[in-house]
Amino acid sequence: METILRQLYDGEIRPLEGPYPTDPDYLELREQFDGKNDLLMNMLNDHGRKLLEEMIHLRILMDRFMDADKFSNGFKLGSKIMLEILEDAQ
Repeated sequence: METILRQLYDGEIRPLEGPYPTDPDYLELREQFDGKNDLLMNMLNDHGRKLLEEMIHLRILMDRFMDADKFSNGFKLGSKIMLEILEDAQ
């Protein structure tokens, strides 16, 4: 039987490639973002559009670091909870 850790190691489980949120609040925020992004892009010249695209790209990279830390911290917290449950069960 293949373990979850092995599947994660082998790349069969890819947490970052999961589906995008379908929560209506997220979808509304995404729609607002896209609309404002389109408006701003139309207001800017080529240099401004390039600068905005670079800033958005940098923000995405920053968010990836934060998401990785949050994932790691959440995993550690879950592990601590499981250890505590196992200790209480003895």
